[in-house]
Amino acid sequence: MAKTNSYYFTFGTAGAVFRGGYIQINADSVKEAQEKFIKRYGDRAWKDKGILAYALHYTKEEFMKTSMQYGVCHGVIE
Repeated sequence: MAKTNSYYFTFGTAGAVFRGGYIQINADSVKEAQEKFIKRYGDRAWKDKGILAYALHYTKEEFMKTSMQYGVCHGVIE
């Protein structure tokens, strides 16, 4: 069984669920994190057909190397 990881989805200013900041999603894979994102935000999760409404996603290790970790956290999805 895979270990649960933390993924961080960041947001820009146009067409995203939030303006700026990030959310943390605990999941076994990026695919599972994206599924949880869709489940939480429904139609708002989609910017356009096939394009999710967030800027970038990071593993915890990648995210902690950025200054975005000091931004606004809009929540955690378990």
